Amino acid sequence: DQADKAISHHLDQPLLVLEELVEQSLNQPETFYELVKQVDFKYGQMYEERPHFQRPGAPAHPDDEYSHESVRVQLTNFLERIENTLERLFRTLVIIKYYPRFLTNLQSDQWVKTTKKP
Repeated sequence: DQADKAISHHLDQPLLVLEELVEQSLNQPETFYELVKQVDFKYGQMYEERPHFQRPGAPAHPDDEYSHESVRVQLTNFLERIENTLERLFRTLVIIKYYPRFLTNLQSDQWVKTTKKP
């Protein structure tokens, strides 16, 4: 299973696993359509409504809360947030590794600002 493979490659990096799984869902039509179908099914169960299963290439039902397009937009936005978080983490790790003085100075400056009396 591809999810198991992604997890085993990044056991100590859960955000990378999540990024890979979301990318796979977006890039593999069968996986994507099955995900949307499962979301539609769960939504119908939770709200006691009949799910509107959209067929690939067909227009969405007007009452469908989770159309192919809406789920694709949500997953794409989620993927962007994951990537932005990974980028921030990477920059922080670079600062910690290569500029430890910067971090020490930053902490000292914050300490001075919080302990100074007006």
